[in-house]
Amino acid sequence: MSIELNALRPVIWRVNTDPFTIAIRSRLSRFRDFPFLLLVDWVELLSGQFRQGCWSALSAAEKQRHGAFRMKDDRERFLVGRGVLRQLLGAWLGQAPKEIVLSLGHFGKPFCSGGPEFNLSHSGRLILIGLHPCRAVGVDVERMDTRLDWHPIATRLWDKKTVAEIAGHDSEDQCAVFFQHWCNHEAVCKATGLGLTAPSTPDSSSWNGRLWNVLLPPGYRGSIALVGRSPLAPQSF
Repeated sequence: MSIELNALRPVIWRVNTDPFTIAIRSRLSRFRDFPFLLLVDWVELLSGQFRQGCWSALSAAEKQRHGAFRMKDDRERFLVGRGVLRQLLGAWLGQAPKEIVLSLGHFGKPFCSGGPEFNLSHSGRLILIGLHPCRAVGVDVERMDTRLDWHPIATRLWDKKTVAEIAGHDSEDQCAVFFQHWCNHEAVCKATGLGLTAPSTPDSSSWNGRLWNVLLPPGYRGSIALVGRSPLAPQSF
């Protein structure tokens, strides 16, 4: 696996963004060796009209799931993330967003039959969506917590070389470096569709793919991983 030196800059989804334009742009990834990346600030987008558009895009089951969240922020984050995703998939497939069928692979990774490979991650006020027409993709975004004691987590997940590399940075930079490693780890795990059963070391030579850092606002770190297509049998979602 190669880790790209140049970070990818995501396309920002605005209130007036046209899903069909985004679908066309993301389709062009077929001819390039890198994925399409979309950034959503769900707090910024919660205007009445935009929120209603997201609500109309949800399936009946998703509307029930939305109501089950106890915290308002969790409800609204889910609404915007799933609403934007469904609008994008609807534009891609030429179907009404609420009629898009989402399924789960064996290890719980959602997919859309006939649509692009996709993956979604959220943290704080940001939602990150990665897409590719035919290659499996995984994304992760994290809002950094500078109070976190990162060392026990890193020791449990990664080899001594990786832990030493993080500790070798200045103390004020170690948190950011740790969170970047964490995002790398999560993006690879999600790209393979194996979750926490995937290789624990992000630069494992047994995983044939590519990994990029993501350019995000201050206080956040993110990664996106791209691998070969690896279809998983569907389950009900």
